[in-house]
Amino acid sequence: MVVIMAQKEYESVILKSLTIREEGYDPDSLGKTSTKHVWAICRLCGELSRLIKGNLNKKGSACHDACRLAHMRRQKSPFSDPTVREKAKKTNIERYGVEYASQNSEDEGNNYLLINTLRGDDFWM
Repeated sequence: MVVIMAQKEYESVILKSLTIREEGYDPDSLGKTSTKHVWAICRLCGELSRLIKGNLNKKGSACHDACRLAHMRRQKSPFSDPTVREKAKKTNIERYGVEYASQNSEDEGNNYLLINTLRGDDFWM
């Protein structure tokens, strides 16, 4: 199935009467994290969809992965702002003495030391 994403977002509404008819229970009687299905309008494509109520409340009503991924692609990364990138560099210099974490050669090998300490010195011998 090919989904063409419109730039407009729809109102995400749980369809109470359809849920009662199709699923046999009132969606208002379910908790916010319920794993039961409800019928709702996808806020991204406007299609009628059967969604898990807990996912609807947590993630918003993306009817399927294509809608969710297309929505994520439209979001702007905070690191596209030059001031955010400069602040990250400044913080790394203050904390680690280098602009990027990968430039810090001091920490190489510390993972083995940590594992060795947690499991006991004689574990690796």
